[in-house]
Amino acid sequence: MASTVIPLRQSAVEKSLKQAAFDHLPLPAVCMNASAQVLAANVAATELLGLAAEAVVGRHLSELVAFRRHRESARRWAKLWARLQERSRLTLRAKLPLAEGRVLALELDAELLRFEQENVVAITLRDIEPQRRAEREERARRARLQALAQPATDLALLVGADRRVLAANAAAEAATGVAPADLLGVPFEYLLDEASSAEFLSAFEAARSGRSDEAGRGHLWRLRTRGDGRGGRWIEAALADRLRDPLVRAIVVSARDVTELRELAARAERIERRLVVFAENTADLLMVLDAGGVVRYQSPAIRAALGIEPESTLGQPGAALAIEEDRPALLKAIQAASIDVAGERTHACLVRANGANGAVHRLWVAIRNCSSEPALGGLLVTARDVGAALSQRAGEGPQQARRLEFRERLLELAIHTRADFAQSLARVLRTTAETLRADSVSFWRHARNPESLLCEAMFEGRHERFARDWIGVEFPATAFPEYFARLRDRQPLVVADARRSPLTAGLAGDRRWSGIRALLDAPVLLDGTVQGVLCVHHESPRHWDEDEVNFAATAALMVSLAMEAAQRQEAESRIEQLAWYDSLTGLPNRNLLRETMRDMIMTAANRRRRIAVMLIDLDRFKDVNDTLGHLVGDALIKSAAQVLKETVGDAGVVARLGGDEFVVLINEFEHRQEVALLAARMAQALHRTDLVPNVDTQVSASIGVALFPEHGREMSTLLKNADAAMYQAKRDGRNQFSFFNPIRAERAAREVQLGIQLLKAVQGDSPQFAVEYQPQVHMETGRVVGLEALIRWQHPAFGTLTPDRFIGVAEVSGLSERITRWVVNEVCAQIRRWREAHPGFDIPVAINVAGREMGSASLPILVRSALVKHDVEPRMITLEITERTLVKESEINNDVMSELASVGVGLVLDDFGTGYSMLGYLKRMPIQALKIDQSFVEGIPADADSCAIVHAMLAVARHFKLKVIAEGIETLEQVQYMRSIGCEYAQGYFYSRALPAQTILEYVERGAPEADKAPDIVP
Repeated sequence: MASTVIPLRQSAVEKSLKQAAFDHLPLPAVCMNASAQVLAANVAATELLGLAAEAVVGRHLSELVAFRRHRESARRWAKLWARLQERSRLTLRAKLPLAEGRVLALELDAELLRFEQENVVAITLRDIEPQRRAEREERARRARLQALAQPATDLALLVGADRRVLAANAAAEAATGVAPADLLGVPFEYLLDEASSAEFLSAFEAARSGRSDEAGRGHLWRLRTRGDGRGGRWIEAALADRLRDPLVRAIVVSARDVTELRELAARAERIERRLVVFAENTADLLMVLDAGGVVRYQSPAIRAALGIEPESTLGQPGAALAIEEDRPALLKAIQAASIDVAGERTHACLVRANGANGAVHRLWVAIRNCSSEPALGGLLVTARDVGAALSQRAGEGPQQARRLEFRERLLELAIHTRADFAQSLARVLRTTAETLRADSVSFWRHARNPESLLCEAMFEGRHERFARDWIGVEFPATAFPEYFARLRDRQPLVVADARRSPLTAGLAGDRRWSGIRALLDAPVLLDGTVQGVLCVHHESPRHWDEDEVNFAATAALMVSLAMEAAQRQEAESRIEQLAWYDSLTGLPNRNLLRETMRDMIMTAANRRRRIAVMLIDLDRFKDVNDTLGHLVGDALIKSAAQVLKETVGDAGVVARLGGDEFVVLINEFEHRQEVALLAARMAQALHRTDLVPNVDTQVSASIGVALFPEHGREMSTLLKNADAAMYQAKRDGRNQFSFFNPIRAERAAREVQLGIQLLKAVQGDSPQFAVEYQPQVHMETGRVVGLEALIRWQHPAFGTLTPDRFIGVAEVSGLSERITRWVVNEVCAQIRRWREAHPGFDIPVAINVAGREMGSASLPILVRSALVKHDVEPRMITLEITERTLVKESEINNDVMSELASVGVGLVLDDFGTGYSMLGYLKRMPIQALKIDQSFVEGIPADADSCAIVHAMLAVARHFKLKVIAEGIETLEQVQYMRSIGCEYAQGYFYSRALPAQTILEYVERGAPEADKAPDIVP
């Protein structure tokens, strides 16, 4: 198809545009005049527009495009023409709706030209729809990654409109037991149990309908039972609607595993409920009065005793309980108790009270000041109806009074079960000894061995002191089997005379127990299991009556309540510790760091002060874990945390971010130098080998520093920039600190982005790589003796990239092996294509190989496979390895080198002279040739030092009988000099640049320039 030109302008256009070249331009091109009339269009343009040439040329722009408003095309063309008048050339992007309904996304290159006193514009069109689609996909991928961004321990998923999982982070596997890749496409409700699934469906619909309050609140859901037989995990989840976000188009489910926290909270709640039930079901009346004597709590027992509802007494004076005549006595007792702030005494009185039915009840009232108890915070009033007891015969009076005393003392003990366990236990032992008039009272707890008891505390009633020499004394089951057998029945053990009882027959033979004649032992139960024994001892035979046995049993109950309260406090402390502190180091964790950092930023912003955020990463910590084990790794983390706390001191806050990363926050410093000095001290303190006792570990730290407000005003920005600065310190050699550098950070970000694009290029279906070949020439004859394969990346945005732009990124990203595999196969395939076109083709091709591949046992397999697949002889392939790589012995595997040599491929040492190493490897390695680096060649023959170095290299090569190739030959003088000193082979721009594969055969047939004259044109 040929372009068509308007007859009116045919002569002018034909003179200006070379018709044939214009028609066959690879890019669509059109030529238009100032009136927006198409003067010419090439073949590619008509194909892009989907019209015949005659339907395009001569038409007005408004006839080809279909903007919503008729004048839109004219307005846009006028604006474009005006800009061209100013600048004569411009590039822009536009969307053009065609009349047929299609919309083209184009990049326009417009240039203003002048022909015969008339201005026209030549426009080339580039279809950028694939590029725009790739950009949209990349933005969507980034948006989804950002939506999944959670702390490492938090679960996050993206759920589509059909409730199926679109993406999941790594923490999802720990919670669900399913790999993130296997979760894709699974409806999220399938991961939950039946009840949680129904709640999720409701929350999901709320999120879709925009009821954010209902969807965004925390939901407690239970995951299904895992395949390993363990119970499902509990997660606290919230839903965020991102369905309307064109890049995400999903509901974000963010959750955290609260299984352990839920279990601890349930246990604490169970203990709390037991204490409440005990207080509300006691037969005695219990009241709590505030400092003014007003009732703040009333137990339900008042309903059974006086027929009064507990709620009716709240807010009333406590003295109103007594009849008018007895109120002064009760007020006096209340006032006395209020003065007794220490709560050392119980103030009691006998008063009368009216019941709801009019009956008068006589109450024994005891009042104690418990203001220091956080759970009470007032006066504890206990009352018991003693009317029936006082009405009995006079002979029973002392016995009843004794029982009242027992009950009063037990009530006193009940209010102290929430105190510290050691204090509660001491109070129980002292009170029991005083009430029962016993010589000693002790508490024995089961050791790890359930067949043994250890004394935890003993109170001697006669001396009114605690005996320290009894602590830790053992009471073994082997010596007293019958005693322990009775103890398992969970009933009190009552012995009136220890010398006559079979339970204690073994006590007589022990001097410690020789003075004990009577004992009353009550088991201490917790969750139905015997945890210990409360022992009441007397030094003379004694008959224990029922009231005393009951008192001892109840006192043992008080000990068990105190143990439960201690466990509850421990559970609450554990919950707080898990929520805010790192379990390994005790440092603030990520959650507490977030809160602390938020407060510091707000304070610094209000006061216009500066803060510093330091991110510390231990260098080579993974090597310690891999070689010495995780136990040593944990010990190293703990020691490093301690060193950081000691080094930072009061100057800042130290927190553990996770793994081997720590964060130090410095609040309101004056000068940047202060932060630098502290960072240097931290790096020096962590650079040591004795962090783990008895284990040598060489550790150092890389520290990144970000400052507020210079490097960010938000917490996430400061942490991100501190992390970037830390990686800058690592790239600079580790064991040092670095302040955030925006320029270096941007460069690193570009490298990361390039690595992502390189991965896409490697994984993509359409090839983005090509190989060009630079000839290696015998300088005397001009004959081509070899070719060096040089990979090129046809980047969709940056154009053609040479290996120096992306090979380093490929090695860091772990993609170098895949690229090497592609190059080896492409070279072998190209050799076969050359042979099909020219059967006599016999020129070997050199392939550059990274050091990482030379250390991999898969390289010989890769090369052998490619040779067999494409039917190419091994001698046709040569592998080039740089001297710098060879110096890094850790990257070279001698077995790999030997295996490659046995395959028959050639091995060439590239960049010879730049490795600064000993030359012993030339003797050890199976190398056939050396390549003199162009940095030495470019100075000859004028630079005497370069000449001397090249002479020495040639002498070494002759000694080892190695072929030598000079790189970077660009001038005739360099050719003549290298030939004069005995160098036979060369490559460089003097002979040829790297050429496309289709031109190699032509170049080989033509031959290289002769050595006595320079080429006319350097290809």
